[in-house]
Amino acid sequence: MTIDQLGSAGEILGAIATVGMLIYLSVQIREGTTVNKTSTLAHMLEGARDRTAGILCLNAEVSDIVARGVNSLESLDQKEKVRFCFFIMEQVLHMQNVMERHQAKLLPTVDYKAWLDWTGVILRTPGGKAIWPQVRAVITPTIAQVLDTHLKENDMAPTLLDLMPVFVRSES
Repeated sequence: MTIDQLGSAGEILGAIATVGMLIYLSVQIREGTTVNKTSTLAHMLEGARDRTAGILCLNAEVSDIVARGVNSLESLDQKEKVRFCFFIMEQVLHMQNVMERHQAKLLPTVDYKAWLDWTGVILRTPGGKAIWPQVRAVITPTIAQVLDTHLKENDMAPTLLDLMPVFVRSES
């Protein structure tokens, strides 16, 4: 073999190695994306459990405040109104996190819409409607607009009280 032939063979082997490396990297990136999407959804679900369901299950006082608050803001004393406001704020901030993950293509549209519906279900309650202007005043304009649009487009949709009558309080 001449030097020119060896050089040509080396170029061919280099091209094959480059193509092989690109295929390997694309598989690794695809697997990494799948892992990121899976861990994002797991994080969202764990966060909701820890910040909402877990607290409501383990703390009877907070559970009662939220149940009375979604029925009527007027059924709460001033300290309870503050706690209810922070409960609503937590729901909205979680929705913002969901929205940002969805925009980054880490959360499927079906999950994004489910979280948006959940947030709307809470904000459409009598107490949610009453506290929304205060919460809206201190959040980012982006999530405020998303929620305003959702609430307007779904103003006749069920509320938390319709879907989960366990929250209904007749004394409100």
